[in-house]
Amino acid sequence: MVPNIKETYENLNLLFDLVKINKISFKFLSDFKIILMVNGLQTATSSYPCPYCCISLKELRSYSEYHKELRSYGDNTLHFNKFDLIFEKKLKRGNESFSTINKAIFKEEDDVKIFKKCIIPELYLLQRFINHLFFKGLLPLLGKENALKCPKQLHLVTKNYQGELFEGNACRKWLKNAEDLKSKGILVNLEEVYGIPFVVAFNTMNRIVEKCFGSKLLCTLSKLKADMSLLKAVLKGAGVSQTLWSIL
Repeated sequence: MVPNIKETYENLNLLFDLVKINKISFKFLSDFKIILMVNGLQTATSSYPCPYCCISLKELRSYSEYHKELRSYGDNTLHFNKFDLIFEKKLKRGNESFSTINKAIFKEEDDVKIFKKCIIPELYLLQRFINHLFFKGLLPLLGKENALKCPKQLHLVTKNYQGELFEGNACRKWLKNAEDLKSKGILVNLEEVYGIPFVVAFNTMNRIVEKCFGSKLLCTLSKLKADMSLLKAVLKGAGVSQTLWSIL
């Protein structure tokens, strides 16, 4: 956010205090690292890695259906007070306060849900999803030369930023053209059998994105949940691990 300044809770707290950000009404959008930080939470690999609800990392990785209460700013205050007063800010006890180890930087009424203040980052989710499935799933399955045929045909190139990855607009285009893996003969023989779950996952994620981030309500909640359940099942069948994006 500021050149040559580390992204830490202390620095963010100082920065937002200097600009007096809590004196205005605003919505906040960033990646998950910063969203967790400004809400006083530990990292995305902690025991409770979601900034929006109190699902545990173990539950998240189980592929089971869980319905957790959404975090509010009042909840986070209570959790931090527990960490501060009872556990004396010992980091090893952070899991007992739902990974809440600092006060939220933003000042909101206790009943305000965090997802109402901190918008779910569509672009970041797409990048995590596409790059995770491609580099951890398709590329080992097909080999680099064959796996790169589809993005090359779509004129998509990877960028070297903290490792090789596809950026936001490339990820959007990838989702909308996932069928090219089949129609243009990139998946052949046994590769097609093992590769189809990835095509289904891309297509399902594209529907979810259109339903969740479009300007109009495109479906009922039950249809969205059905797509989410299908996505989890397909990823499990493909042997791809779940990460933070899959709980949303």
